[in-house]
Amino acid sequence: MSNKDVVTNEYSLLFGDCLERMKEIPDGSVDVVLSDIPYGIDYAQWDVLHNNTNSALLGASPAQEKSKLFKSRGKPLNGWSEADKQKGLEFQGWCESWLKEVYRVTKPCSPIMILCGRQLQHRFTCVAEDVGFVFKDYITWDKQQAPFRAQRINCVLQQRGNALVSDSIRLGNLSPQCEPIVWLFKPYQVGTTVTDCFINDKLGCFDSDVLKTNLLSVKSKVANKQHETQKPVELMETIIKLVSQEGHTVLDMFMGSGSTIVAALNTNRKAIGIEMDENYFDIGVKRMQESTIKGGIE
Repeated sequence: MSNKDVVTNEYSLLFGDCLERMKEIPDGSVDVVLSDIPYGIDYAQWDVLHNNTNSALLGASPAQEKSKLFKSRGKPLNGWSEADKQKGLEFQGWCESWLKEVYRVTKPCSPIMILCGRQLQHRFTCVAEDVGFVFKDYITWDKQQAPFRAQRINCVLQQRGNALVSDSIRLGNLSPQCEPIVWLFKPYQVGTTVTDCFINDKLGCFDSDVLKTNLLSVKSKVANKQHETQKPVELMETIIKLVSQEGHTVLDMFMGSGSTIVAALNTNRKAIGIEMDENYFDIGVKRMQESTIKGGIE
């Protein structure tokens, strides 16, 4: 236990590495897992999950150092060089290390809802199945808007003295307006059924009044953003209401600034959050303790 931990009847905020802190959670005590995990695409230092020797990592190349804008964008997020060829495999190994603990602390039919990005979601899904979880579906989160940052190839061709092409020819990615949410569940025991899981723990079903298709449209813009990848509380509330019941315990082992915990409390669930970055952990604690507003927490 850390002296920074905050534990109440409604929520527990645990400071530290989830690989260690999840060991303190009793077997089969968590109903739902909802987490926006690191995507492993080198968005920031906390998102580097591989042994990459690329000199451009996180904007560290000589050319990037000369340009503040270039440095802030870093190297291509989808890792185009040979230095990145093991990235997917190393991401998969990292996921396996904590998924084993998630399997232990959850119940039969517990839903596991993970935001894990577009580029490596296939790696996450495969290793989750290897650990023992069952894949149920992908929910597509429609953010309604997203920046288009693909660079015109002409910018490079002109600098190199090459012939120009159509201005519509770009380097990079499409606008990331949609993002996958992987929906897994822990299998029920042989000799039982999903209905048994629902009778015993109110697990295994979903609320069709919340969502009937696997397309979820919620604006991605967050007011007073306190984390680089902070997700809207409305998004997390919708997912929680879809797959759980009031009184359930929701675990987020990559809590960040605490949006999942906020959403759980706003929907009358209990919550456990784990975060190893001290700054984000303190922000999460502050949101719980000081940001209560009428009808919920921001």
